[in-house]
Amino acid sequence: MGKRSAYAPDVLLILLAGILPALTVVALGIRRLHYPRGARWPTSWRRFTLALVSGMTSAIVFAAIFEFALTLLVTREMA
Repeated sequence: MGKRSAYAPDVLLILLAGILPALTVVALGIRRLHYPRGARWPTSWRRFTLALVSGMTSAIVFAAIFEFALTLLVTREMA
């Protein structure tokens, strides 16, 4: 039981490190969509959603490429 409570703050910090930047991007996108109401913004909900989805997809692809490259580098150094 002591181990679970010892890791709880770490898990919370890791979750916040992932959630807070994502919420910041969403908040800035929504602000760009709605503020000021009279101004014509070049951003629509469709563009905003497409930007989020393509950003998330490219982040996963880049992480996979970097992980693969790092794995190759580490295995070469150990061999």
